Amino acid sequence: MSNIEVNKENSIVTYILQLDVKGEYEAIKKFIKDDSASYIYGCDEPKTMRFEWFLSKDETKVTLLEMFEDSDAAKLRVDNLLVSPLAEPFQNLFEPTSFTVLGSIKHDLREMLEGWGRTLETTQVVFISLPQTNNPIPLRQLATPALGAARE
Repeated sequence: MSNIEVNKENSIVTYILQLDVKGEYEAIKKFIKDDSASYIYGCDEPKTMRFEWFLSKDETKVTLLEMFEDSDAAKLRVDNLLVSPLAEPFQNLFEPTSFTVLGSIKHDLREMLEGWGRTLETTQVVFISLPQTNNPIPLRQLATPALGAARE
């Protein structure tokens, strides 16, 4: 395919947060469906593209996927998280094991995230345009083994 562009700069930022489950299943289900979803949708974050929870079949692991139009939108999500009433319940239910950031982020967001003491990985996103469409499709949507594994 001659139309593949590797490491083409774009503004999209993605967070992938891997978590171990510490709480009971019913409490986790309530937190995700009732608390987290309603709080996030109530935040004024117009550039949030995706906010999705994936729970493993054995209910021991969770993957949280968040996607934003740009670095400013990704920073706004962190700002809202820091003042959220859900921070304490989140810490009681989950143990973060991995935090990956995909995309180009601004210096202020990088400093904020590095302060958490978690692994920070930034990469450029690879986009391809399929022959039957003019719309670019993120490669990560075509091959996401980490998310597939999290749902198993």
